[in-house]
Amino acid sequence: MSVIERERAEVLNRFAAVEAIEEVANPSSEEDMAKLEQAIGSLLNSLGPIRVSIAALLLDLSPHTVRTWAEEGVLLKAEHERNSVAHVDPLRLHTVMHLARKLRARGTQPNELMNQVWYRLQDRILMEREDLQESIGQWKRGETVKL
Repeated sequence: MSVIERERAEVLNRFAAVEAIEEVANPSSEEDMAKLEQAIGSLLNSLGPIRVSIAALLLDLSPHTVRTWAEEGVLLKAEHERNSVAHVDPLRLHTVMHLARKLRARGTQPNELMNQVWYRLQDRILMEREDLQESIGQWKRGETVKL
């Protein structure tokens, strides 16, 4: 078995393990959810940067499409590969894999998949902002200002 074949098997097995954990996990609190996310992040980050060819297998896309998605910022390039698109970030790959799966299940056309994934990633980034979370909390508590 070649080095690339071993690497492919390792990545595919690790992602399958993460998927199995997510399938059976049912965190009962935000704290438990944070612990689960941290454990999964640690497991995926231990893989290091993921080759484009392996990411293509996980996403059910062509390597060319994965390179394009990386160049467009949908799949972050690995830190040490900023000048190249040979590898992608494992955590972003995991997130994009889930988004792509959900969008395909909803009937998103292949030519719109990248844009739809991008929009959802941007929404997640906005929702993680502390100032937005505070504003939402104020709204939920009824602390609104009438104009």
